[in-house]
Amino acid sequence: MKKCVVYIRKSTEAKHKGITVKAQVRAVKTLAKKNGYKITEMFEESKDEPRKPALQYLLEKAKEEKIKTIICGRGISRVINSFCDSKQIYQFIKENGIKIITPKNL
Repeated sequence: MKKCVVYIRKSTEAKHKGITVKAQVRAVKTLAKKNGYKITEMFEESKDEPRKPALQYLLEKAKEEKIKTIICGRGISRVINSFCDSKQIYQFIKENGIKIITPKNL
């Protein structure tokens, strides 16, 4: 079974649209199971954490453990939400051969 890690970011705006953390967790677990992934760890953080410590830790862990897949609870925008972030994260993902997948229904 392939290993993956999960990144979920709480958002007040998403909660108002009915997309709760519980809904994201359900969706990523379903996606992982359907595609033969074993979730080794879930990382969750709040929109209020601009430095994204959970994301930074997740990326380090993915590199150390040679994890090649990250499942994001609500799409790539949950990982990358600024131009500066996008350049750094894109480079990291490319250099380490990491794939990001998301549930299509959220």
